[in-house]
Amino acid sequence: MAEAEQVILHVGQCSLFGKSYNDIGALLARSCACSSVYFSCSVGIRCSDACQSLVQEEGIAATARSARVMAKGRLYMQAALPMYDWPEVRWASEALWATLQVSFAKHGIEAPPKLCQPGDLMSLWQSFDLVLAQTCGLPYATSLRSRVRLVGTPSYDIGCAPGFYYSVLITPAGHAFDGLERFFGRIAVNGTDSQSGFAALQLALLRPNGSPRGALDICQTGSHRASIKAVAEGRAELAAIDVVSFKLALRHMPETAAVTVVGCTSPTPGLPLITARPAVELEPMRAAVREAIVGLGNECRKALLITGFEVIEDRAYDVVEAGWRLLEDRGLAYTGQSADIAAVGLR
Repeated sequence: MAEAEQVILHVGQCSLFGKSYNDIGALLARSCACSSVYFSCSVGIRCSDACQSLVQEEGIAATARSARVMAKGRLYMQAALPMYDWPEVRWASEALWATLQVSFAKHGIEAPPKLCQPGDLMSLWQSFDLVLAQTCGLPYATSLRSRVRLVGTPSYDIGCAPGFYYSVLITPAGHAFDGLERFFGRIAVNGTDSQSGFAALQLALLRPNGSPRGALDICQTGSHRASIKAVAEGRAELAAIDVVSFKLALRHMPETAAVTVVGCTSPTPGLPLITARPAVELEPMRAAVREAIVGLGNECRKALLITGFEVIEDRAYDVVEAGWRLLEDRGLAYTGQSADIAAVGLR
């Protein structure tokens, strides 16, 4: 096999019997004299076949040859910008990706022709064929940061430091709200894996000494849009909404007329862009993303509220992880269960 060729091997999300992906990749690269081995959950041989042969030294070369024949040197790639991909602004997200493609090509970075629409975000974020995706700060800080590379963080027109964001706290319009310290009503959250909709709100509801206020009635809605609607309709009395999502809602959701903003949470680093690409591509990728956002048309920038791109150091997300560990210590980092508010929507 030529030195510059690449092997693509399908291994899904399995553990490979305790062997790490990097270990398997190194063994395969040595066995077939290729420059690198890429893992894909969509191209190549079946996961079970890979596991059975890879755990045996004598099967490594054969597996590599099978992957080479089936993949034919083609690299499967994924990219997604799912966090603010509202239907009303999808045209702008697609325009942003088109601009990113041009910028990536200029910097010698391969990228897929279209954005994907993932059903399982965590699987997407952990994919070894991920070129670029935006993720929530909470899963990034608590689990993803050891598996992916941080590209940087977009900045938005939200009156916050570049690369940072916060949540607005909303209640039903006309509802008597006496402050967080006296609140014991029903809370709507988009999901318990959300920094803006769950963790930030739980931290804001802690007593001054850091102790919990007691059991809260938490209902999961599935999206910030659904949480806004739940509060507007009086089915929940409080919700924390990502400020970018809320500004989009002010433009596209008439339900915002039936809610009142009563406060906001402390700012934290915003929703980061991540990649599974090699570390050597990080700086070209950062330059490409910055150039693409700067070169994006004003109409698209306004539609997405995007203003720039910041390379925030990874340790800036330590505050997000620390907040989550505090909630764990207080018994509040859990999956709330409620079936009476059900919705499927965007985060």
